[in-house]
Amino acid sequence: MVIGTVLAVSGGPREIRFVQRYRALIVIVGVAFVLRVGWMLHASPQPVSDYRVYQLLAENLLDEQRFGLTEPTALQLPGHPWLLAGLMLVSRTVGWLSLWMVVLSTAACAMVYLLGRRLTGREDVSLVAAAICATSPTLIVYAPVLGAEHLFVLLMLGAILAALSPGVGRPLGWALVGALTGLAVLTRGEAVFYVPVLLGVVWIRSPDLRARVRAGGILLAGVAVVISPWMVRNSVVVEPGVYLSTVGGMNFYFGHNPDHYGWTRDTPWPVEDDLAANRLGWELGLEYVRERPLSLLESVRDGTFGLFGSPDYAYIWATQEAGEDPVLEFSPRYVPFENV
Repeated sequence: MVIGTVLAVSGGPREIRFVQRYRALIVIVGVAFVLRVGWMLHASPQPVSDYRVYQLLAENLLDEQRFGLTEPTALQLPGHPWLLAGLMLVSRTVGWLSLWMVVLSTAACAMVYLLGRRLTGREDVSLVAAAICATSPTLIVYAPVLGAEHLFVLLMLGAILAALSPGVGRPLGWALVGALTGLAVLTRGEAVFYVPVLLGVVWIRSPDLRARVRAGGILLAGVAVVISPWMVRNSVVVEPGVYLSTVGGMNFYFGHNPDHYGWTRDTPWPVEDDLAANRLGWELGLEYVRERPLSLLESVRDGTFGLFGSPDYAYIWATQEAGEDPVLEFSPRYVPFENV
């Protein structure tokens, strides 16, 4: 209420109408921001492991104009390091970068509201969805961590919203959907699995087969235009046959092997050789699936339990103490009131 009143008093008639219309949403977004900033100041997360790698990649982009740590790499996707590099033009401090992660996480609450309105047309449902996003402990705790998920969520929600917008039937509209999806792919590779979903939206929203084919083609072209330069770069600079990333084989093996489900340090490939790990991961994972095709159902089960189970992932990465080499050396640290 206070936020809405301040904005209304300080703005003109248009701003007053906007505040009156979206007063509840403004309060929810304000609460989300305060909670996330409060946790950031309380916990002061330190970038370790992949998050430290993102930070180093961004620094190398600015200092050496190279995407890689010691040499060009395709192990990580470029979207998030590009964003961090842009933010580093102002400041390279962890606090500054974490604050912007908080801003992105807060913006997701408004995007959830918009998606709720687009899908249901109901104000109450949309506000409840935004409030859950704003107060979810997992999202609050993860908010200041330098993770690619913050940007990915906004890009993916933006693509879905664009696909559902009334004016998307025009070619430019579907091109926008494809471009946003392509940027999401370059941020986190799992976005490629949303492409069939968006093509399904094309099918539902287009009036006839000809329109569906045209709109689907434009969407795919938008994705291709965005990701093609990165794929060409990988094939030329890293290794022929490397397309989006060299992490795919490793992740596939972690999900499909006879010993465990999920990440582990005990791997069958040479350490710090991501090209060999990518090849061997695909080879061993596919071999296991061919021998035990029903294991796919087991992986779905385990992955689903992990997704909806105890949300310790966010807390772990928000409370690590960096060692001399934060990429490889880190350990849990005590944060006051952590048991809450």
